[in-house]
Amino acid sequence: MTTELMKIASAPPVTCPESAPISQAARIMSEHAIGCVVVIDDQRTVTGVVTDRDLAVRAVGRELPPDTKVSEVMTREVVSVATHASTLDAGRQMAVRQCRRLPVVDENGAVVAVVSLDDIYKAEGAVIRELNEVIGSQWSDLRQRMRY
Repeated sequence: MTTELMKIASAPPVTCPESAPISQAARIMSEHAIGCVVVIDDQRTVTGVVTDRDLAVRAVGRELPPDTKVSEVMTREVVSVATHASTLDAGRQMAVRQCRRLPVVDENGAVVAVVSLDDIYKAEGAVIRELNEVIGSQWSDLRQRMRY
């Protein structure tokens, strides 16, 4: 049960400049129905991520004005996983780091996608359902044979 991340991750990642107002970041999240935006600088280098939780706790919770720059509320310590990682790898990283989303980076360190805990649940949930069907039918066959 270890689906490759790039099969389920959201690519390309949605980005916004660190100089953007938090209102723009919130609008981007709303328009794309996502909870995390990758923050980039003028050279398009990743400088952080801003999540719906960052906006709720660090911006709204502190009553910051809508024109506050994303750089003031974003998470700077970005934890990521490699493109070849499995859902198990990503899930473990999320558990250790207590986060719900991870940028997925290529061999050059460039962010190419974002994977969420929900993406993993959906992917692995499908695998678990398939296993249950196979095991269920095998169990049913076994019970039939044991009756005789």
